[in-house]
Amino acid sequence: IEAIIDTEESSTIPLVALFDNEETGSSTRQGALSDFLCSITKRIMLSLGMDEEDMMIAQAKSFMLSADNGHAVHPNYAEKADITSHPRLNGGVLLKYSGNMKYTTDGKSGSFIRALMEDNGIPYQIFSNNSDIPGGSTLGNLSMEKISVETADVGIAQLAMHSPYESAGARDPEALLSLFRAFLGR
Repeated sequence: IEAIIDTEESSTIPLVALFDNEETGSSTRQGALSDFLCSITKRIMLSLGMDEEDMMIAQAKSFMLSADNGHAVHPNYAEKADITSHPRLNGGVLLKYSGNMKYTTDGKSGSFIRALMEDNGIPYQIFSNNSDIPGGSTLGNLSMEKISVETADVGIAQLAMHSPYESAGARDPEALLSLFRAFLGR
């Protein structure tokens, strides 16, 4: 929201979608599997006088960042991390990949976000789940069931996700905010 407030007027429409019930059931009427995001974006486009074809073109030109935290390598459980992915606290924004597409980042969206971070000096690291241990998904993945938009999953690394003692690096939120500002300022 801070990045949207800081964004200067442009030809694009910045939008933040915050969903309820993520951990207990995204299929609620206000969850990521509801038609809320699709309905709101359609209403915005209709208010701008767009017809069905204009809306389809606008959606095809859209890009979504799905932001949720990811697992840093835990010093007590390093074997749980993927052998090629060792995210650490204060290592920068996570760009998240999943072979089973539980994260929405693909080659095209990932290369766009990597270039954006590199061009703006934003530190980042690559994250993927250990392929031997099933991981969760994100709201971006769920939202894609209702509105197909090019998407990349990003976030910050943390230890002990979903525990009462989660820890994250103090510098990583600023890196993520820098990404949001660069993304919205494009």
